[in-house]
Amino acid sequence: MKKKTAWTLAAALAAIVAVSSASFLVQANSRAKIPESVVHPLPTPPEATASPSPEPAGLEIDWQALWDINEEIYAWIDIPGTDMSFPVLQRPEDDSFYLRHSITGEYSSAGSIYTEGAYNSITFEDPVTVLYGHNMRDESTFFSTLEQYVSQLDLAREDAVIDIYTPDAKRTYRIFAGVPHDNLHILYYNDFTDKQTYHTFFENVVSLRDLEANINPDLCPMYGDRVIILSTCLMSNRLNRYLVMGVLTGELPLKQS
Repeated sequence: MKKKTAWTLAAALAAIVAVSSASFLVQANSRAKIPESVVHPLPTPPEATASPSPEPAGLEIDWQALWDINEEIYAWIDIPGTDMSFPVLQRPEDDSFYLRHSITGEYSSAGSIYTEGAYNSITFEDPVTVLYGHNMRDESTFFSTLEQYVSQLDLAREDAVIDIYTPDAKRTYRIFAGVPHDNLHILYYNDFTDKQTYHTFFENVVSLRDLEANINPDLCPMYGDRVIILSTCLMSNRLNRYLVMGVLTGELPLKQS
């Protein structure tokens, strides 16, 4: 009886998570001006609801519908449990374009989430991939709640993750650091294909002592691990950056929709 009750509670929790995820996606899609039908949460499989620890099934993405909006959308970033769930873009030969343009290519001070083609491919196979996004005080931008969220996050939790979707795969990154940083260009000044540079950079990150830092040193990447860094403005000093770092822990092949 106790086991049945536990499963019932687990199923109810899974339903709550699904509703919350759907609500967050509605907010995110509205902010990004994307129809709700293009990206939506997958239903939780029946066998998962019977599990003592049900997990959200993830997102279903209509890539062709996204490419009809803008063919330079190549990935989707989703931070489970938040309203941060948005497309990722890259414009060949114009790395700063999406700093001040929306996903439809129109001028926008809020910009978009983007990577720089001069430093990163669109495969997420680079040692370090940096994703940029604005953080404005009116919470109109894509990373406006990132610092507040990560600074209070328990990084020992296994669900402290960032999911990156591409047409071929879902990649899950465990968050190991949210830290203030200077505004020097990370990929310009650090060659992460060099083992010593890689090691030194991340050892310095996890050794940082700062009241604005949240770090789990147990997850410090080792050379060969793939890392993503989300880069946005630091709230206490807009001239500096706030970086959220995650190390790849899972890669699930997907069928393109």
